[in-house]
Amino acid sequence: MAERPVLAPGGERTGAATALALLGCLALAFAVYWPALRDGFYNDDALFLNISNRVLEEPARAFTERPLGYFRPVWLAYMAAQKAVFGLAPAGYHVVGVALHGLVGFLVWLLARRLLRDAVAAAAAAATFLCLYAHSEAVFWIAAHNSTLAAGLCVAAVLLHLRAVERGTPGAALLTALGVLVALWTKEPSIVLLAWLPLAEMLTAGWRSPFTRAGLLRAALVLAAVGVFAAGNTSIATALRPQDQAAQTEVRATFAFVEAGRVLEACATLLSPLPEPASHPGPGALGAALSALALAAPLAVVARARRELLCPTALALLVLLTAMVPASMTALQQPNGSRLYYFPTVGAALIVGVALALARGRRPLRVALLAALAAFLGWHVAAIRASDARDYRPLSLAQTRTAEQMGPILEAADGHLVVLLEPWIDNWMHLQQFLLLYHGVEPARVLRDVQPRAQAPAWLAHLRQADPGVAIIDWDDLRGLVPAGAALPPHRAATPNQPHRAGESATPAHVTAYRILPRAALAPR
Repeated sequence: MAERPVLAPGGERTGAATALALLGCLALAFAVYWPALRDGFYNDDALFLNISNRVLEEPARAFTERPLGYFRPVWLAYMAAQKAVFGLAPAGYHVVGVALHGLVGFLVWLLARRLLRDAVAAAAAAATFLCLYAHSEAVFWIAAHNSTLAAGLCVAAVLLHLRAVERGTPGAALLTALGVLVALWTKEPSIVLLAWLPLAEMLTAGWRSPFTRAGLLRAALVLAAVGVFAAGNTSIATALRPQDQAAQTEVRATFAFVEAGRVLEACATLLSPLPEPASHPGPGALGAALSALALAAPLAVVARARRELLCPTALALLVLLTAMVPASMTALQQPNGSRLYYFPTVGAALIVGVALALARGRRPLRVALLAALAAFLGWHVAAIRASDARDYRPLSLAQTRTAEQMGPILEAADGHLVVLLEPWIDNWMHLQQFLLLYHGVEPARVLRDVQPRAQAPAWLAHLRQADPGVAIIDWDDLRGLVPAGAALPPHRAATPNQPHRAGESATPAHVTAYRILPRAALAPR
């Protein structure tokens, strides 16, 4: 059957409009996130780049590597392809990440145009999605691009599913199932598709559609895709074993953190760029009820003013709510910029599109709403820029520069112990991965010590006595490293999760030191 062309409300072919929308989304994404192009590698980036090296050597490792215990073969292949092209040049990865964000915004535009049949409303939804502060982490942080990629694949799967519903052919349904599998192989929160697909079908084709013969075939293929994912994901089987108490405890703790009040309040405040408390206690019964009313209000307005928008509004709200459940599962939920918020912002952007669609035919009202939206999104863009300047750029450049500077130091040590005092890379695993990435230092050679500050001089003297050639290095801001004979840095203090300035440390009462053993120390005796 020949595919019917997508028509605008006026009946015109929209090929040129589609191309313009794609270019516009890419341009807006780069206008918002161009500061990312100057950032370096950050935290877990080194881990995934090291795994990419192994995948490039042996492509089958994309299905056997388990970074941090997760099974994400598509994500690993995506990173390996970039590693082959960009090597250790962070700018290339950031260009791809921002372009990917623009492409996901374009997919949101396609979905909004299909649901709302309003070009202005679709553009407003896409612009909102591209500018929301809530998913800044998923764009600035290379390791968090898996959220960007997975959410884009989820929106693409919804579009493929709606197309399969229209066509009613097994081939189109199979393509949807493949999209679901690829999304799940990218990141686990893509499981929201089990809610998004039937909801989109029922709210656009009628509630009976999923229960027809073609609908049941589509559902069976999607469930088969989920089964393939589950069969290859050993962590799921481990968590389900009754004898594995540790895994059971972790799973229970994860789901216990999902509360109705927390989900509702997070949904209601998603559009705000103001940071939330790091530990989110939930709003309580009254707050949950008020949040539910705030989210239900658009339905009431639409039902009263324009009934044809009732189904798109319901779908937008349900996309927001269902996607917020996995976003609420992390006990260390970050302020509004958490990468897992990238999924529910699809629903938030569609709600903004509905608001503009409601004003169709009322030009003064629509112009006023667009002006207010522009100012609102400008507020978000300012918060995005501030977040990069405050966190991602200084931390990523410091981590990257520290790793680069360690090369000459390790070479000059010539088989002796190297001690790095209080670097900006405070996470042991991160330093291990950065040194492996830049200098091939085996992770087992990098050890972490925490000494009481008063006892640190004696501890360092003991190291010098054991190995007179030891290189003791103190990291000092971005200006360089002090010689081994210098005294310990002064008493330092820093706010948790904030950059360390010169003269600061995350552990003021202790000295954090990383010992880098000579290669001979790991040789079998």
